[in-house]
Amino acid sequence: MPTLQSPSQGAAFDALHAVAIGQARWDEVMGFAKELVGADSATMLWHSKKAHGLAHTETADIPAHTLQLYGDHFHKYDPIALRHWGSPPGTRFSCGLELDKQDSISRSFWNDFMQPCRIQEIHGCILTNEEQWITAISFQRSRLYKPSRETLRTEQAFMALAAQALQEQQRRNIDELSHLGQLLGPRQNLWMILNSRGELLSNVHALFQELDHDHSLQLVDNHLRHQDPRWNQRLLDALQDCQQTHRPLQLHLPDNWGRSYRLYLGPADTRYSQGLQNTLQLRLECRHIFHLPSAELIAEFFSLTPTEAQLCHCLASGMTLKDVALVLGMASETARKHLASVMKKTGCHRQPELLRLITSL
Repeated sequence: MPTLQSPSQGAAFDALHAVAIGQARWDEVMGFAKELVGADSATMLWHSKKAHGLAHTETADIPAHTLQLYGDHFHKYDPIALRHWGSPPGTRFSCGLELDKQDSISRSFWNDFMQPCRIQEIHGCILTNEEQWITAISFQRSRLYKPSRETLRTEQAFMALAAQALQEQQRRNIDELSHLGQLLGPRQNLWMILNSRGELLSNVHALFQELDHDHSLQLVDNHLRHQDPRWNQRLLDALQDCQQTHRPLQLHLPDNWGRSYRLYLGPADTRYSQGLQNTLQLRLECRHIFHLPSAELIAEFFSLTPTEAQLCHCLASGMTLKDVALVLGMASETARKHLASVMKKTGCHRQPELLRLITSL
């Protein structure tokens, strides 16, 4: 880390360290970055390369109407993004009055967006450029920018540390979410971070392919989608409702015969949000009627005898009580007595209620 020469440098670099370890958000970093270089506003952008669109922004002092204009329309015609789609990390860019605007895209961006929003100049740097994302930080000014050498060095040092913080954050995020899935069972469970449009903000594509399901849920252009339009709309409605209310919820979606998905949604904790605002944390659980709890687990969980637990396991696998009696080598009347004992111990009143309880383990 470079020698700190001012309070603004120290604050900006401390914020980068905090966001790298999951203790701050990028909008806070943008506030310090704006002050560091003396800009009017600052923006961090995530462009989705697969969807060819703007996935996320974190801003400091950007007017709401300017951000809405850019997010709704002008990000598709941003000459900076279009020209630097394949540029390596560390590439600096700028767009302003003194630049050549001979092509129609640059003229339109200047005349229809920058001038009405009173932006004289935009400049910044590409942080990462990977298969899925291109991320950049840009500064907006209402006057022409002529930085001193010292300001340029400070800005370059900040951008280098920002790129490093972003990479560390993403690596830690993927490792920890993967670890959670491993603890719960990697073929049945997956944790992911996404936005209200179902767009993944954590790279879990390889882990998604390892799930034991029939792919009714798919990743399409980096978006989580259900192949049935009706159920896909329910998924999108749940994502938007969770973001608006900030309350966790649970959603069940069908897969194929005997299979389903159970989704647990909630606002993403700062540690896992990758420093982004308004992101959601999703645990995806693949359910299967033949993924039954063992008789030993049933016995321990409900304080049943080994015979009672075996009876429950057989019933949950789809057998009738008569079949269970034959398999366990007992009379039908004995099987009914064991079932009555199980119902009393579990507090259930009907056999379907008991089966739902067992298969929920």
